[in-house]
Amino acid sequence: MAIDKLPTCRRSFATNNYLVGVDTYTIMQVTGHTTEKSFLKYIKVSPTQHAERMHKRWEERYKRL
Repeated sequence: MAIDKLPTCRRSFATNNYLVGVDTYTIMQVTGHTTEKSFLKYIKVSPTQHAERMHKRWEERYKRL
Protein backbone atom coordinates (compact mmCIF):
# COMPACT_ATOMS: atom_id res chain seq x y z
CA MET A 1 0.00 0.00 0.00
CA ALA A 2 1.25 3.47 -0.82
CA ILE A 3 2.27 5.53 2.19
CA ASP A 4 -0.05 8.37 1.12
CA LYS A 5 -3.07 6.06 1.58
CA LEU A 6 -2.34 5.33 5.27
CA PRO A 7 -4.15 8.38 6.74
CA THR A 8 -7.28 7.46 4.77
CA CYS A 9 -7.11 3.86 6.01
CA ARG A 10 -6.59 5.03 9.59
CA ARG A 11 -9.55 7.42 9.40
CA SER A 12 -11.78 4.75 7.83
CA PHE A 13 -10.74 2.24 10.51
CA ALA A 14 -11.53 4.71 13.29
CA THR A 15 -14.83 5.86 11.79
CA ASN A 16 -16.11 2.37 10.99
CA ASN A 17 -15.26 1.02 14.43
CA TYR A 18 -16.88 4.03 16.10
CA LEU A 19 -20.07 3.49 14.09
CA VAL A 20 -20.38 -0.19 15.04
CA GLY A 21 -20.10 0.67 18.71
CA VAL A 22 -16.48 0.15 19.71
CA ASP A 23 -15.84 2.53 22.57
CA THR A 24 -13.94 5.71 21.81
CA TYR A 25 -11.13 5.02 24.29
CA THR A 26 -10.30 1.66 22.70
CA ILE A 27 -10.14 3.13 19.20
CA MET A 28 -8.03 6.02 20.47
CA GLN A 29 -5.51 3.57 21.92
CA VAL A 30 -5.11 1.91 18.53
CA THR A 31 -5.03 5.09 16.44
CA GLY A 32 -2.78 7.03 18.81
CA HIS A 33 -5.15 9.90 19.59
CA THR A 34 -4.51 11.42 23.00
CA THR A 35 -7.72 13.39 23.47
CA GLU A 36 -11.32 12.59 22.69
CA LYS A 37 -11.70 16.06 21.23
CA SER A 38 -9.03 15.42 18.59
CA PHE A 39 -10.43 11.95 17.91
CA LEU A 40 -13.97 13.24 17.30
CA LYS A 41 -12.61 15.88 14.92
CA TYR A 42 -10.64 13.20 13.08
CA ILE A 43 -13.41 10.70 12.34
CA LYS A 44 -15.91 11.39 9.57
CA VAL A 45 -19.33 11.02 11.14
CA SER A 46 -22.39 13.08 10.28
CA PRO A 47 -24.81 14.40 12.89
CA THR A 48 -27.32 11.82 11.65
CA GLN A 49 -24.81 9.00 12.18
CA HIS A 50 -24.13 10.26 15.72
CA ALA A 51 -27.88 10.28 16.41
CA GLU A 52 -28.32 6.76 14.99
CA ARG A 53 -25.47 5.47 17.14
CA MET A 54 -27.00 7.06 20.23
CA HIS A 55 -30.44 5.66 19.37
CA LYS A 56 -28.99 2.18 19.02
CA ARG A 57 -27.30 2.44 22.44
CA TRP A 58 -30.54 3.62 24.07
CA GLU A 59 -32.45 0.71 22.52
CA GLU A 60 -29.87 -1.78 23.80
CA ARG A 61 -29.84 -0.21 27.24
CA TYR A 62 -33.58 -0.13 27.76
CA LYS A 63 -34.25 -3.50 26.17
CA ARG A 64 -32.56 -5.05 29.20
CA LEU A 65 -34.84 -3.31 31.70
